[in-house]
Amino acid sequence: MLLPIPAASLLDKLGELDLLRKVFDMVSTTTEIAKEFGKPFPDWVSVKSATNLRYSELLEIELDKGEASAIALALETDNSLLIWMIKRQEN
Repeated sequence: MLLPIPAASLLDKLGELDLLRKVFDMVSTTTEIAKEFGKPFPDWVSVKSATNLRYSELLEIELDKGEASAIALALETDNSLLIWMIKRQEN
């Protein structure tokens, strides 16, 4: 499971980051997201970088570095699950 910054921040604020370890065998995030998070992740969160930087470069046209890095890593990781949170706009 790949952990983007909005999900990590929300679960951390709720004191429920450990919930991910209970649900998923492996939890990963990217170095960009780890920097954005602002404090160390627990030891059970693996911090990785995407190897194909072209994915990130293309995605950064529309997304921030953290989002782009998460999608790029998901694209090159077999059987990955990326938790994506979208803020709903009020009308």
